[in-house]
Amino acid sequence: MSKSKISIKDIDHVAKLARLRLSEKEKKTYTKQISEVLSYMDRLNQVDTKNTPPFFQTALDPLSPSDLRSDHPKDCFSQKTALSTASKTIKNYIVAPQTIKK
Repeated sequence: MSKSKISIKDIDHVAKLARLRLSEKEKKTYTKQISEVLSYMDRLNQVDTKNTPPFFQTALDPLSPSDLRSDHPKDCFSQKTALSTASKTIKNYIVAPQTIKK
């Protein structure tokens, strides 16, 4: 591979958004791995698909019920149980840090 498709600065930005602390070694590793994935995507973009119709299902026959799991209702856990794992709650709501600043 000649040129990296993504920079360590890009990795820093994504890590910050994901609130991850990465070592310099991890940053270099992820930069290399993501660049390889993006290079492969470039190869896929070179494939001639103009005569290939678009499709939206990965199943062989999207109408075949055997390709889908059956949908059966199950018991849910209580609100108390759901809230018990939250680090902070107010009036039966989970409180999370603000992610979008005004």
